[in-house]
Amino acid sequence: MDGEVGAGSLTVLQTRPLGIVEVTNPLPAIGAASAETRDQARSQAPVNILPMERIVSVQDFETFTRTFAGIGKATVATLEIGQNLPLIHLTIADRNGNQVSPDSILYTNLFNAINAARDPAQQRRLAVASKVEIDSYEALYFNLQAGIWVDSRYRSDLVLSEVKTLLVSAFAFEQRTFGQGVTAAEVTALIQAVDGVEAVNLEALYLTGTTQELKSSLEARLAIWNSQTKQALPAQLLLLNSQTDGVSLHLV
Repeated sequence: MDGEVGAGSLTVLQTRPLGIVEVTNPLPAIGAASAETRDQARSQAPVNILPMERIVSVQDFETFTRTFAGIGKATVATLEIGQNLPLIHLTIADRNGNQVSPDSILYTNLFNAINAARDPAQQRRLAVASKVEIDSYEALYFNLQAGIWVDSRYRSDLVLSEVKTLLVSAFAFEQRTFGQGVTAAEVTALIQAVDGVEAVNLEALYLTGTTQELKSSLEARLAIWNSQTKQALPAQLLLLNSQTDGVSLHLV
């Protein structure tokens, strides 16, 4: 992350005030946000003008949060919690795909900004009078295994490498949304689209940490209210386990 360094890393003063011999940072620098990339700016452009710094409707909470500096993803849900007013729940991730700690500067700034943007003239309306809760997403990961037939005119090692690169990219943080599942058909189609792949046999598709098996689909939920614990459960984000054991490809 640009601007974030560990404790004891800042030791050089740009200017040295009289009497100061040395300087250091006892705590790590946190709360920074990298500059918006070209692709991020393009995807955010349609929503940047929508809130106009005011929150009036439920959807405005999501739009406002998505365009807040340092936030990479956000989704809003209206949860019935057995009281007169529902709970407005926001699930968030930072721009780099990390979870946002409640004691972080980013979380505090976002929470304060949302409260400041709630339209005082509309406070009696249900959407903006409700309590607002912000949570980081729950990360889920999945593994896959596939046998691949490669056209003899292609180098098999390069084809397998390209397949893995495509899968890792397609199921990375930037490409997925909260509550979005994965199907065996989707994975198979992606592999089949790689040049040099003649056929594919998807042998396993399962959540990381569970029994290896071929599931036809894997689900990720949006935020829900747990009536037993009286707590909101944040939305889930289902991503490919990009570690060595997450993607197993072999020639057939």
